[in-house]
Amino acid sequence: MVPFSGSRRRSKKSRKTRAENERTPPGEGAEETAREQSATDGAGADSPPEPASHTAEQTGDAEALISASTPVREPTPDDIRKARTVLLEGDERLKSLLSTFSGCSIAIYDHEGGSVFDWVSPDLREILQLEGDASTASLDPLLDEGTLRRRKEAISAACGSGRSHWFEFAVESPGAKAEHWYELRVSPVPSEKGSACLVAALYRDITDLREAREDDGGDTSKLQATLDCTTEAILVLDQKGNVENFNSRFLEIWNLKAEEVMGFRNVSILEKTMSSVSDERSYLEATMHFIDHPEEEQKDTILLKDGRIFERRTHPRTVDGEPAGRVVSFRDVTDSESLRDELQQSKEMLELVMDYIPQAIFWKDLDSRFIGCNRRFVDFAGQSSADEIVGHRGSDLGWTPETTELLENMDRHIMDQDQPALGVTLPRPDEEDAWMEINKLPLHDDEGNVVGLIGTIQDITERKKSEDVLKESEEKYRTLVERASDGIAIIQDRKVVYANPSLVGLYGG
Repeated sequence: MVPFSGSRRRSKKSRKTRAENERTPPGEGAEETAREQSATDGAGADSPPEPASHTAEQTGDAEALISASTPVREPTPDDIRKARTVLLEGDERLKSLLSTFSGCSIAIYDHEGGSVFDWVSPDLREILQLEGDASTASLDPLLDEGTLRRRKEAISAACGSGRSHWFEFAVESPGAKAEHWYELRVSPVPSEKGSACLVAALYRDITDLREAREDDGGDTSKLQATLDCTTEAILVLDQKGNVENFNSRFLEIWNLKAEEVMGFRNVSILEKTMSSVSDERSYLEATMHFIDHPEEEQKDTILLKDGRIFERRTHPRTVDGEPAGRVVSFRDVTDSESLRDELQQSKEMLELVMDYIPQAIFWKDLDSRFIGCNRRFVDFAGQSSADEIVGHRGSDLGWTPETTELLENMDRHIMDQDQPALGVTLPRPDEEDAWMEINKLPLHDDEGNVVGLIGTIQDITERKKSEDVLKESEEKYRTLVERASDGIAIIQDRKVVYANPSLVGLYGG
């Protein structure tokens, strides 16, 4: 840029003169030094030196020197135009960057809406038939008062909130004689102090997009209404990762605004949501994985810092058989996860209680396959864990075919007749001279249909032996009583309930 007159930068000669004056005793060569300084400032050779300047040179007082110099003037529109021309035509990197934009205008405004920089793409200048070249063209002459007011409000809001703001507006060029629609998005440019005093503005031509919306007969509005009615948060991305669409639920769960999402890349959305998740690294790795593998369908779980839990699913999107991007959906499963945890705790408690019950417990499906058991049954079946039992039948556990057939016939009868079998005593299939007592009851669903059975098994070998011994003793005692020559009777409630043969013969019956 062309430096403005009145610059505070001192020339090399001025600095040299000051150094010489510092080495010269006061009063010596002062007039010569003053004349040289006056000539440097543009004064005539015969003009007397300014006392203030002379004093400043001798004392080194910078403020006095500045106050004595020519006042700094404000840049004129011509200065700004020349500076913009130099910037646009002299910086090859900026020219290369701007050449990638078409159908748009880029501008920088201060916090009050004043223009700092303006640039309109060549094709847009041609479409709107704007006068001027790259250094002078601007959309401002085509904007009505309402649009200018909305722009100023958006700039103020962006500076105040630190967030992007956007809106759409129409432009009617007198030369083009056609209405064009544009989207204006203003984003704050933060300073080193953290507060924004400038905003970057992008004007984007959306005329074709609006026409497509109108030509679809309202299908887009219907689709958007449908998306907004769903309970899942939905984000639609194109092939390049740009946001094409989203529903209100997506904004709600991530606490975002529409202007922070539409038109941005997925990476930008990732940055905005990263601070909300508990494990940022895992969230980043999972997101980058589905970005790098657009053809895959994926699912993961995201834990947020506020305790919420999201289930994220990503699906490839195709249009007419061609890849067209990706659909990402988020579902709040916090309540489901809490319920799942509660059920898991209840299940673990139930398993603990069942493992302490002295009976072996099992349950089967309609095909007599084991679908669960407690630790006692695992030991009873001679296995190391329930996994070796679940899904198998009795024959798979090493039981004899006869025992398996007997037990499965009992199962079939119980489930077909919907009747329990209680206190059934059978020999154990895995041990000789051992006995077990089985109880089986049918299991029902909510509608009362039989869906299997639950059973208990208890080893009663010792009890059976005791009962046999007692029975044998009772038989021996009865034999001795019956053979006794004395009359013996058992009386209960003043009634004779038993009389041996001797007593019956003595009294004649």
